[in-house]
Amino acid sequence: MDNELLAQIKLAVIDWAQEQFSSQEVVVGTPERDESEEDDADRYLVAFAVRTLGYWLVAEVWVNHKDILSINDLGEGLPLEDASWPWASAE
Repeated sequence: MDNELLAQIKLAVIDWAQEQFSSQEVVVGTPERDESEEDDADRYLVAFAVRTLGYWLVAEVWVNHKDILSINDLGEGLPLEDASWPWASAE
């Protein structure tokens, strides 16, 4: 997988989530390509957390030739594998 593209997706989701949820405290997992989609664009799923919400969410990111087309909130999702709440010790 293209590490540069994955980094670009992570940064885009951070920016999007900060604006969408009005919070600077966002943690994003590693994007995973959804192999089941056979569209012209590639679909990536990204788990993310926003401190003020208190639970993990999932975003879908559509990418075409390294251009991010859209980011959509899919709602509450499972936490990252072996992940704990990023702000657990601070709360």
